[in-house]
Amino acid sequence: MKTFFFTLFIIIITCSLPAVGQTVSAPKPDIVRDSTYYTTYNTLKQLYIEETNTAEYQKYSALLRIYKKKLRSTNKFKTSLLVKDQGGLNWLKNNWDQTEFTSYEEAVDEYDKVLKALADVDKHHPEFNNFNAQAIIKYGPEIFTDVYFEIMAEYPDKF
Repeated sequence: MKTFFFTLFIIIITCSLPAVGQTVSAPKPDIVRDSTYYTTYNTLKQLYIEETNTAEYQKYSALLRIYKKKLRSTNKFKTSLLVKDQGGLNWLKNNWDQTEFTSYEEAVDEYDKVLKALADVDKHHPEFNNFNAQAIIKYGPEIFTDVYFEIMAEYPDKF
């Protein structure tokens, strides 16, 4: 009887191993979405909506909107350079006169105000960021981008 179970065990293990030369890859997060993914997605979405309704977030959003408007007043500025990107500040150093900023110093000052406002959001409402970090670790960054684009579509006035 022991021989039978041992043989069965060897057959199961051997059949589950990949053939020589085959590679094994982990399932892609966008393919495997279990019930916990949808629960996490909905919780993340709700937390983000709640955060966008706070006074701190609305202040941050207003400052960011003004900054982006002044920054993107020229077609020469690439939209891929985001506010948080130091590349944006480097570009501004040489091209501030092509924006609506009156000086490079003004641009940096407004940039710092945006970052401070974002820090205030994080300080007063850490729930979203903590949950978002856990969701990204488990499901990859796509979970947040999916939530973000869905909220943008549902609530365009928030952005």
